[in-house]
Amino acid sequence: MNRIFSFLLASVILSGVSRGFAYGADETLPKALTPELFKKTLESARDKSGLPGITGGVLMGGALTRAATGYRALGNPTPMQVADKFHIGSCFKSITATLAARLVEQGVLRWNLSIGEAYPEYFKSMNPKLAKVTLEQLLAHRGGINDEVGEALQQEVQNFKGSPRDMRKAFLPKILALRNHTPIGEFRYSNFGYAIVGGMIEKVTSSSFEDLLQRLVFKPLTMDNVVFGPPGSNDPRDFSTPRGHDENGKPLLPINQPDPSGLSPAGLFSMTVSDWASYTAAHLTGKDAYGNIFLSKDLLNRLHSGVGKPIVSTKMPNGVVVSASYGYGWYVVSQGSNTVLTHDGSNNYWLAKITMIPNKQLAILLMTNRISGPEVFDIATPALSKANNKLLLVLIPNGGKAIADSLQTADDGLYKVLLGGK
Repeated sequence: MNRIFSFLLASVILSGVSRGFAYGADETLPKALTPELFKKTLESARDKSGLPGITGGVLMGGALTRAATGYRALGNPTPMQVADKFHIGSCFKSITATLAARLVEQGVLRWNLSIGEAYPEYFKSMNPKLAKVTLEQLLAHRGGINDEVGEALQQEVQNFKGSPRDMRKAFLPKILALRNHTPIGEFRYSNFGYAIVGGMIEKVTSSSFEDLLQRLVFKPLTMDNVVFGPPGSNDPRDFSTPRGHDENGKPLLPINQPDPSGLSPAGLFSMTVSDWASYTAAHLTGKDAYGNIFLSKDLLNRLHSGVGKPIVSTKMPNGVVVSASYGYGWYVVSQGSNTVLTHDGSNNYWLAKITMIPNKQLAILLMTNRISGPEVFDIATPALSKANNKLLLVLIPNGGKAIADSLQTADDGLYKVLLGGK
């Protein structure tokens, strides 16, 4: 597989084996977790893994605490800062789903809008089985789209030089014409499925996906530091922003971290932890940064639910059944009375992780600027997962361990499914 497309695998790695709110200054969390303890937890994860740096945020009850440790680049003494930008990879998928939800609420888009309805001009060349696939099915990775599009088409996508919107216009007809898609309704993680979502949104609105994000998501949530692609400049002397690292620990300039631009709805954006927290707060409260309704209760309920039957379901030793499904850009893990929304994201040079528990008004956001080691494909996921679980134990004294154990159980099952196991 081409290196340019290896992020398709990296983006599905899971944890463990995965002015209502103004986020400028740090605020103190509940007494059980001090900012010092938060930073110490991140330092422990970094020291034991060899990661360059880690930045994180804990959002609880409307208060955000941030911490950063380590360095922006290996071999350079510039320390990581809490205001640094990180590539969040597929953690962006829920933001794509949120944009769709905003358009649905405005009456511009429908959850049951089919590919055939959105693209009648491609109907004759389209795989006929895909014509009835809906927006909702694509968001839940149940639309039959297969990311294995063949070497020739991969090369075409890799070499395309136009805008993200132009790229979607050029290649979506070719993807929709392929006959190697999986059964519709069956879970199959697909970045191209999210690219199709972006194209459908553009077709219905006559606006670019990126412009709509700015107007309907970033601006009302004051996400002022979001950038397309990896952060930073291509000046090798500039360490004002963290750099992603390859498997040998070499810091990489953005130009050396290529992603196919048309796949931006699948997750090609970078942001600060404060930007990410502003978005997450909207999912916990339903309000934007100015106190206005951003997502209705009905939309929140939908966006926080799985679509279709669970992907995995396992009974824990204590008798509690843990199930995991996929909904609107999140893995939805159910454990007792708790629903946990989680996702990891990577382009092979960065890793981001979110764990959100709406009924506890809690979210943990973790970001690092390396994922792979020279001998182990993934050194970052176990490190961030351990930090995440330690924080759950502190933040939820009664029940945190059960949630952490449930996430590990769900991830073990999901990992096998995503890699084609039984």
